[in-house]
Amino acid sequence: MSVRRLPPLATMPTELGLGDIFVPPFDRARTAAALSRFGQVQVVQALAVGIDSLLPILPAGTTLCNAAGAHTLPVAEWVIGAAIALQRDFPGHLARQQREEWAGLGLDDGTPELHGSCALVVGAGAIGRMAARRLRALDVRVEVVSRRSRSGVHGLEELDALAAIADLVVLLLPLTPRTRGLIGRSFLERLRPGAIVINAGRGAVVDTEALVDRLVRGQLRAALDVTDPEPLPPGHPLWHCPGVLITPHIAGRTAESTARLWRLVREQTDRYVHGRRLLNVVARG
Repeated sequence: MSVRRLPPLATMPTELGLGDIFVPPFDRARTAAALSRFGQVQVVQALAVGIDSLLPILPAGTTLCNAAGAHTLPVAEWVIGAAIALQRDFPGHLARQQREEWAGLGLDDGTPELHGSCALVVGAGAIGRMAARRLRALDVRVEVVSRRSRSGVHGLEELDALAAIADLVVLLLPLTPRTRGLIGRSFLERLRPGAIVINAGRGAVVDTEALVDRLVRGQLRAALDVTDPEPLPPGHPLWHCPGVLITPHIAGRTAESTARLWRLVREQTDRYVHGRRLLNVVARG
């Protein structure tokens, strides 16, 4: 089997011919252009777990596989890092460092501890389960929310009622018609003042306008690895909201996760060539 590198969008030919396995880049425009220019492609192997941007442009007859498992650990680690950073006001201390300002805290000015707080982990997939385990290891009370209620897991219909007890809300949901805008004004207004919203799932799960409104009023804090819109354009109000930590969709990007991704691509290629069942199939045809 030969391997070809996808050219940049500016130099991409109008016809890419036939392909067996296509590994799309993270550049959505380049991916869409490539899929429209293949004569046929048998398998698309995504490098992410979320495939909401690929489903609408998937050619008929093509099998789509995601990268479930490759990013579980780093995203869970990012969640913990973001929770500690905001709870202990690392962004504020960094800003004071850049101003060369040594601002000690008085006895009544300390930040709250993560220990003893309550977290809603919204999303009960592999990443959500791992994030929940790590939060519990820090003595955080964790309530898990998923699409359907079951033993030890709340359903989405309970989300608004749970908002009042949350110090942290960790969003690890895929983007679907049901989850788009799920975290809206009603839910955000129910959160207690000073609560933290952590989103490492998909930006459009949150009503950005409603989130900005509460952030500007100083009623919430947020750590966002994903945004709506994404990429976040210059001048967008989220950039300058108080109490916000933004990373550019890199929660799952580590040297180790990259190695896991290419091992998965190699395994899928071997399975395809030898006619064995593919891993992580999310759409067929």
